[in-house]
Amino acid sequence: MTSTLDLDDSMQHFSGQSLRRRAETIFREFSKKKPKALQNLTVDEVRHALHELSVQQIELELQTEELNRSKEALINSRARYFDLYNQAPVGYFTLNEIGQITDANLTVAALLGIEQDVLIGKPISRFMVEEDSDSYYLQRKQLIKSSEPDVCELRMVMNNGSHFWARLATSAVHIRDSTPVFRVTISDITEVKNANEALRMSEKDFRSIFENATTGMVAADKTGNMRYFNEAFRAMLGYESDTLCGMHFTEFSFGDDIPGEMLLFGEILNRQRNKYRLEKRFITCDGRILWVDVYVSSQCGNDGELVGFISVVSDITERKEFALALAESRQKLRTL
Repeated sequence: MTSTLDLDDSMQHFSGQSLRRRAETIFREFSKKKPKALQNLTVDEVRHALHELSVQQIELELQTEELNRSKEALINSRARYFDLYNQAPVGYFTLNEIGQITDANLTVAALLGIEQDVLIGKPISRFMVEEDSDSYYLQRKQLIKSSEPDVCELRMVMNNGSHFWARLATSAVHIRDSTPVFRVTISDITEVKNANEALRMSEKDFRSIFENATTGMVAADKTGNMRYFNEAFRAMLGYESDTLCGMHFTEFSFGDDIPGEMLLFGEILNRQRNKYRLEKRFITCDGRILWVDVYVSSQCGNDGELVGFISVVSDITERKEFALALAESRQKLRTL
């Protein structure tokens, strides 16, 4: 690519004083070789020569203007390149065949906490956790054989010794002498990694609570079919897990209680409410009737659409039977 200095030299060649000096030199050389020819020029020939020289001078001035415009365009282009490359939100760097950094933008330097000029020439392995750098080295060897870019996630080490998770997208490019170089983009994904880990732990904690709770817990799809349930809920109804999975809640609900709950269930489907609570009766697999307290909450996805329900079910049969027995006793006392 033509450098700014090259353009400056070209501009100097076509500047007014330089052109005049060159023209005078050429003219003197020409005069030495053909002095008689010049002396024998007619007036018309001199006028013609002057006309040609004037035209050539105008042409050279136009060329100078064009070169000035080209120079300005190149300067502007370089400024835009600097902004796009060095100030990009992701890091860009180039590695030679032995893994040394030969070029890097300011974003990479900021990520690694080192000056940009100091970064050049350093092996990329210096900025990787050792076990991760070994796998990345093997990845680069594979890339030489493939034209497809490869993406990996690994731990990078900053100049001050602290770590961060990075996503590297690497592609191999073969230059004229077939020596491979590697173009790499790098972005900090520490927050994403931490969020995923926190989500994983949260899901693990929730599953532990879900599975080990002494109260029945159920996850149903948006139609009301059982997807997951804990052991407490399964034992409450007495069904085998394979049988219970996929059953609709109305299949083990007491018939007289179904219409009222379906009304509440429909209000959730119609987005009129997002939860309800009621006391109802279940029928176990051996035909027994259980009184239960059910708390149902809707479950929505990231887009806000309903995806299912979470229910917490408590067996209140003893409490209900005691309340009924107490009511009967009071009724008997009133009749005495």
